[in-house]
Amino acid sequence: MDLKTRIELLQTETKLSVIDIARICGITASAVRQWLGQADPPTQRIGSLKAALKLQDATGFHALWLAEGEGPRKVPTVPAPKTAEVIRIEPEWPFELVPRDRYFGLPPGERFVAQDAMLTKIEELEQRRKRDSA
Repeated sequence: MDLKTRIELLQTETKLSVIDIARICGITASAVRQWLGQADPPTQRIGSLKAALKLQDATGFHALWLAEGEGPRKVPTVPAPKTAEVIRIEPEWPFELVPRDRYFGLPPGERFVAQDAMLTKIEELEQRRKRDSA
């Protein structure tokens, strides 16, 4: 399977756009379009291991499979131990207007996009506060 097909499959399963993938990877949308054969010159390789690892973390698609088409498509999940009881401590949910289950109902890639948008907004507010206090 070529790189274009692997990226298209990732997009289909995660609903991520070219721009979303570029943000996750820390690269330009043009580079992602090259992976998809939509820009000159097209490419058959993800040029950065860091980009593939960032995609893996955000989507669960295995970095080696994304970069080279080898190995399992998804990162295997490790089952919880059967002999020990797992206690999950939930942190306080900070968003009054966004229900917890609505956020966690999003696929991992879309949760990353939501977090990225929140981080961008927080940075804008911090800059405005600094500017206003100066």
